Amino acid sequence: MEKFTISRNDDFYEAFADVVKTKSGVLICTYREALTHSPVHGIDGNSGYCRIIVRRSLDGGLHWSDRQIVCSTEDLKEGYAYNCSRLVALDNGTVILIVDRFPPLPEGQKFYDEQGIMDEGSVCNIIFRSADDGMTWTSAQETSINTGIVPSIKELSNGDLLVGVCNPNRGGQLVHRSEDGGSTWSDYVAIPFDGDLDLNEGDFVELDNGVIVLYMREDNEGFTGWRSYSNDGGKSWSKAVRCRMLACRGRPSVGLLSTGEVLITYRLAMPKISGPRALALFVESQEWAVHGDDLADSFNSKEMQRFQIIDVDRNMVTDSGYSGWVELDDGSILVVNYINEDAPRAFIRGYVLNRRDWILSPPGNIDWVGKGNIDMDDRQIDVGSKAYRKSIE
Repeated sequence: MEKFTISRNDDFYEAFADVVKTKSGVLICTYREALTHSPVHGIDGNSGYCRIIVRRSLDGGLHWSDRQIVCSTEDLKEGYAYNCSRLVALDNGTVILIVDRFPPLPEGQKFYDEQGIMDEGSVCNIIFRSADDGMTWTSAQETSINTGIVPSIKELSNGDLLVGVCNPNRGGQLVHRSEDGGSTWSDYVAIPFDGDLDLNEGDFVELDNGVIVLYMREDNEGFTGWRSYSNDGGKSWSKAVRCRMLACRGRPSVGLLSTGEVLITYRLAMPKISGPRALALFVESQEWAVHGDDLADSFNSKEMQRFQIIDVDRNMVTDSGYSGWVELDDGSILVVNYINEDAPRAFIRGYVLNRRDWILSPPGNIDWVGKGNIDMDDRQIDVGSKAYRKSIE
C-alpha cells in the first residue's frame, strides 16, 4: 500500500474528503478547509471561515493541482458555514458537488439543542456542477433538501439521483430522489428500523440486479453498520438490518469494483472507548450484500466478508475516517481521507491499495474455509504450511 499527502497546510483544518474519477480519467478530490473540526457557529463557537476546496489529478493521483475554492465564507457571524462536500460523476460527463450549508446565526443562538437535535430547516444542501472535469464550477443551486446534514449522492442506472442526509429529529437516515438530474427533489423517505438505533451518514450502491443497498453508520449500539434495501429505485426502503461492517461510526463510502464486489471505506471507532479512530475497508459480494445478519448467526458463514485497517490516527486527539475512493484503471484503489496524525490540524492523505493488500484471492465469492486447504490461482495451498507462509511474506 502506498501512502502520501494530497494537501497539508498547518494553518487550516482540512477534513471530510471525497474523490471521483471522470469519464476522461481525471481525478477530482474535494474537502472542507476551516480552523476546527466543526466550523458551524453554535457547535464549537468558532467564528472563523470555512471553504470548500477541489484539487485535480491528471496522472492517477501521483500529482495534484493547486487548491481551487468552490465556495467560501470569511466570517461565520455574517456568512454561511459549509460542512461535508461530496462528489458524483454522472454518465453524461457532468460532475456534481453537493454540500450541506448552514446560515449565519445571531450571537448566542445555536443550530442544535442540548441533546444535539438539529432545528427544522436550519440547513440547505446546495449543488455545484462542472462540465469540464472540475476546472470550472457553476454558482450554487439551492435545493429543497433542507432536512439533514452530511449528504451522500449517487446516480442510478436509469439516470435518477439519490441523496442521503441524516437528522435525528426526523427519524435518522433520510433519502431524497431526483428524476431530472437534480433540478427538483422528492420529499424525504425515512429508513424504518426497530429498536434504539441511531442510523446516519448512509451511502448507496446499485447492484447488478437493480437492488439499491444503503449502508449506514450506527452510533447508539455501535457494534456494526446497518443496511436497508430498495427495489423501486429509492422510492421505498426496507427495515434496516445488520451487516458485518464492524464498528462503523463514521461516513461509509460505498461502490462496486470492476470485479462486481461491494467495497466500503469508513471510520472505525469502537463504542464506549475513547481512543484511536481508524480508516477501515470492508468488502463483500453482491450476493451477501442482500443478506441481513443477526448476532446469533455464526460468523463462520459459507461466505466470508473481508475487513482491513487502512490507517490509524496516532495523534493524541484523534480525528479521521471520512473518506472517498475510486478504482483506478489498473484495478488498484485510490482512497482519500482526512487525519490528524503528526500535524497540529487535520490534513488530506491519500492511499493506493491493490488487491493483495487486503486478500490473497482472485475476484469472486470469498468462501469460508476454516483451517483447511484453499484453492488459490487453481493451486491447492495449505494455509498452515511453510510454503504458504513464505508465499505471502
